[in-house]
Amino acid sequence: MIGNCLISIVVPSYNHGRFISRMIDSVLAQSYSNWEMIIVDNHSDDDTDQIIKKYHDKRIKTIKINNGGVIAASRNRGIQESKGEWIAFLDSDDVWFQHKLERCMSIADQADLIYHDMKIYKADEELILDYGLTSRKLSPPVFKDLLIGGNTLINSSVVVRKLLLNQVGRLDEDNEMITAEDYHLWLKIAQKTDRLVHIADQLGIYTIHGQGLSQRDTTKQLRKAVAIFIPTLSKNEQKQVESSIRYSGIRTAIHTKQSGTNMHDCLYCILYGTFSIKIKAMYSLFQLFFK
Repeated sequence: MIGNCLISIVVPSYNHGRFISRMIDSVLAQSYSNWEMIIVDNHSDDDTDQIIKKYHDKRIKTIKINNGGVIAASRNRGIQESKGEWIAFLDSDDVWFQHKLERCMSIADQADLIYHDMKIYKADEELILDYGLTSRKLSPPVFKDLLIGGNTLINSSVVVRKLLLNQVGRLDEDNEMITAEDYHLWLKIAQKTDRLVHIADQLGIYTIHGQGLSQRDTTKQLRKAVAIFIPTLSKNEQKQVESSIRYSGIRTAIHTKQSGTNMHDCLYCILYGTFSIKIKAMYSLFQLFFK
């Protein structure tokens, strides 16, 4: 029933003073009030501390950590300190819309993990884009869909049962997996349950800015994230996974206007990718010839 479950909101933070008020305000504005917020701060040296101290809500707790640049360590510490039955992940530069938690908890009895779409805010241009980040609905077996089709879960959209996180060992803190550790976690969870439920609605805003990691090539990290799962697939399925990873590199190169987008990778995706990846790779190849 809505309102019964305590949700622990885990927020890793480092030098996001310019964003953290809007994040906290968006949580305080939630129509669902049974939550606690655990801000795990990596010893920020900007005005983060001063801003957080302005809030006197007892539901907000701050923990200091030296995470060595491994954000998974901050999230794991937040999970460890949490008291809720459910964990909601929220980055300190992102925000939620007012009914996000209420919408998620309204279907909690049908799910072990809930995720949704988000709008995009380009902070350096102070612009909310007309389009957003649209996650796909995963089809059973969810594990195989997620592994072959690639990550579709936006970290700040996820609400997941704490029991399940503990069962799979929480996030991997391997520094070779940074930026892909969340995908690795979703795969571990999908091995345990098919009840990953998508809400096809934008319930928050994902922020892009110069300090973020979202525009970096993460193909090495993705290969590390999927490595232990690959032996469960056929040879053809393994090529589909590799195509998905290669396409992520192509997409990043195009979006960041990097030179050296690999035509060989485009051709690999066209040959071995899923139908969706084939189409996207064909379009990328077209962009290479006519840019």
